[in-house]
Amino acid sequence: MDRRIGLGAGVLALALGASLGTGVAAATSVPVTLSGALSCSIAGGYHFGSPLTNAGGTQSTVTLKAKLSSCTGPGTTNGTVTVTTGHLVATSTTTVVNSFGGVTSGQPLPVLTGTITWRAHGGKVNTSTVSITGQAISYDSGAGLVSLYFTPVLSGGSYSGQKASTAGTTATSGIPANLAGIALSAKAAHGVKTISFGKNGGTFTIGAAA
Repeated sequence: MDRRIGLGAGVLALALGASLGTGVAAATSVPVTLSGALSCSIAGGYHFGSPLTNAGGTQSTVTLKAKLSSCTGPGTTNGTVTVTTGHLVATSTTTVVNSFGGVTSGQPLPVLTGTITWRAHGGKVNTSTVSITGQAISYDSGAGLVSLYFTPVLSGGSYSGQKASTAGTTATSGIPANLAGIALSAKAAHGVKTISFGKNGGTFTIGAAA
């Protein structure tokens, strides 16, 4: 009887050990760092701390928020982990005057710094550190079209040291944002909080290492 009890206790200990081992392995899953070429659809917007107005006169922060989706390319995969989407958030290091005409005249906007948080199947992916430089917004009141251009610089985490670019599907430079006939200049009299982009098929691309 003592022998049977001993065997039973041994089986129970092995079962508990296996269960705990599985839990520890799952809890200590290490995020992977991705690299290589990838291309995603991008859509989002520039958000202003102080709404843009015709009069201006107030200093405003600028935040860029965008969703990356339908990501493809060899750079999406590391082992069993495959990235599917990303969330870009970057905020200005300085401010800009909230003049609608000034901001949308194509003048350079402040540098933005932030991150791209990636979502993936099969595991976790290290966040990318990103700075946004050279961005400018141009508004064509006749066509009701906003053209945006910005250059992401990946400086840490996944895709660190690689070149990134953005583009739209029309002849305008950068990512177009068709505002569906809204008279933006008139709306600016009451304040424009967000200028959206990517509705016409914007793309976000990471190329080879710099």
